[in-house]
Amino acid sequence: MKRFFITTLFSFFLLFANLLIAQNNEVCGFIKHHFNKSPVANVKLYIENSIATTITDEAGAFCINLTEGENKIIFEREGYFKTYTVCKIGDFLSIEMIKSSEQDLAMSKGLSIENIETLNNPTGRKVNQRNLPKSVVKISEEESIDLPARAHPEVSTMSYSSASKASAPRGPLGGAGATGAAALERKRIETVVSSKVSGLKTKGLRTDAGDFARRKKRGGEAPRANTTDEIQQQIKAGRLTAGEINDFSKWELWNDINENELSQYKEVWSFYPKERYAVQAVTEQGFPIVDATVALNIDGETTWTAKTDNTGKAELWHMLFDKNKASKKEKINLKASIKYKGVENNLPQLKRFEEGVNVITFKEDCNYAKNVDIAFVVDATGSMGDEIDFLKVELLDVVDRIQTEFEDLQIRLGNVFYRDKTDAYLTKNSPLTKNIKAGVAFIKDQGAGGGGDFPEAVDAGLDEAVNELQWSNEAIARILFLVLDAPPHQNEDVNKSLQQTISTAAQKGIRIVPIVGSGVDKSTEYLLRSCALATNGHYLFLTDHSGIGGSHLKPSTDSYEVKNLNDLLVDLIKRYVQVPNCNAKDEPITIGPKPNDDVSISPNPNDGRFLIESTTDLKELFITDGNGKILIRFTDFVTGQNQVDIANFPTGTYYVRYEQEGKVVSQKVVKR
Repeated sequence: MKRFFITTLFSFFLLFANLLIAQNNEVCGFIKHHFNKSPVANVKLYIENSIATTITDEAGAFCINLTEGENKIIFEREGYFKTYTVCKIGDFLSIEMIKSSEQDLAMSKGLSIENIETLNNPTGRKVNQRNLPKSVVKISEEESIDLPARAHPEVSTMSYSSASKASAPRGPLGGAGATGAAALERKRIETVVSSKVSGLKTKGLRTDAGDFARRKKRGGEAPRANTTDEIQQQIKAGRLTAGEINDFSKWELWNDINENELSQYKEVWSFYPKERYAVQAVTEQGFPIVDATVALNIDGETTWTAKTDNTGKAELWHMLFDKNKASKKEKINLKASIKYKGVENNLPQLKRFEEGVNVITFKEDCNYAKNVDIAFVVDATGSMGDEIDFLKVELLDVVDRIQTEFEDLQIRLGNVFYRDKTDAYLTKNSPLTKNIKAGVAFIKDQGAGGGGDFPEAVDAGLDEAVNELQWSNEAIARILFLVLDAPPHQNEDVNKSLQQTISTAAQKGIRIVPIVGSGVDKSTEYLLRSCALATNGHYLFLTDHSGIGGSHLKPSTDSYEVKNLNDLLVDLIKRYVQVPNCNAKDEPITIGPKPNDDVSISPNPNDGRFLIESTTDLKELFITDGNGKILIRFTDFVTGQNQVDIANFPTGTYYVRYEQEGKVVSQKVVKR
């Protein structure tokens, strides 16, 4: 159900930032221009009768320490009217400022100079918590929750079969199952969850389901449970469970599913991810070229543009949105141009992925940017409810762990919350900023409300994130986590909007990673997996193993591993941001587990040329990169020594994978 899912979601969100909210005497927020809502940087903030002061960053974000009780904050910047507001510790502030040159415009809209200066704290009102601007009023929380204990999931595999085609019946609120709003309104429901995972101990999750259903039905705000601090004290990270599908690493299986089980949804969304072309860019020393622009050309016209990822690879798609041309099987002569730091190289004839990876070499030194942009795009309709608090805890844990491990990276956090066209708002955002605490404060301030029908304005949320957030011009990774449990509306205008946004995301190098909950059906699964493929992302989904929430739809695949959601997110972010050390040749390298008795690799490390010796015949053997993408596939790998050459691929760590006694075995190979 949608509420449980979004709880999951927000666990993941604030997972990404709690370390920066260690202090409990702060107020955070953003300053925007009153008329065009653009961020206002370099605004000086100071507390009246205090020495505390700070300035806003390029995203208009700030955090400042307060004293107990009410504090008056003054905002000043040259060329702008001074303004102020009154707040307390823990509030979130959304401040608007007006330029001095806009006095006539402001007055034409009924604002006097006095009105402008008191814009964020209207005059004539008693200054107290009740009369603060809506954005800083703390909502009173009433319900208490008995929270389930931490889950310890095991590895789980799902068979790919036609049995998974059927989706769960939907209730009036859009969740899986037959329970509807009327039933929920009759009484408070206490759900006692059961575990499918050994070691999981659960209590019960209680919430005022009747009140939630009534508010959902009339489009109002969903009730919250305890205060944020109380919830975070009760909830521990690592309870939600999830799986991951990397369709790049199972390309043949995806093509099979795409042509059979999920084929009926191609025309619903007008996505046809079939004609794939992979490009690998490297330096002469073998290091990956990161964040290069790669364009797919036919007859002088650019049909798709992407960026190389942290491994130097870009995924190009021919006729992704054209049914007729995507279905043609004749060979097409396509070219690619690759631009990096003002230098352009060309590949005059591309081969399809089934024929191999297209490699291009640049005369460049090993050098990588330190920027990493991460944005969360969240469905904030009424079904979100108390799930937000679960997700906050997970997110806080993830942020802490990522920043601890990658202290040298410049991480920026941004957010977009979306609802639907008939709700109180369509989208709202906080800009990408290095001030993680301000971004987290924005998330904490958001509530759930509106909605009512099953589809939501997913296209509007994606459009806002891709086109309005100011993504870094140079970055190791740009990651957009799309957290949702309902599809977009189905019509031609929405499809065109999604196509344009996905194309732009690929062009900017934004990797879209859906995280889906219990409301998702097979049609939505197809769309989101297609979006992930188009932007070089992966598909994540919550599972039933945590015992939290409603039944989750099992994806169409052969098998997957179940992990704690926070662990999975940390692992995914690490895979997206890790780059080789430019001085790796001078450092000792750990190979990892010892080779087994049947297959050995030598030499290891190596220059990209090595021998694989097998004491038994293997039906298939793959060479993959760290993200699981298949680079080379061998069939009928025979007993004895076999020469492998990956010299054209970047310096780094690769994996030899093969099946043995029904299990997939991986061995690490290091190319110096």
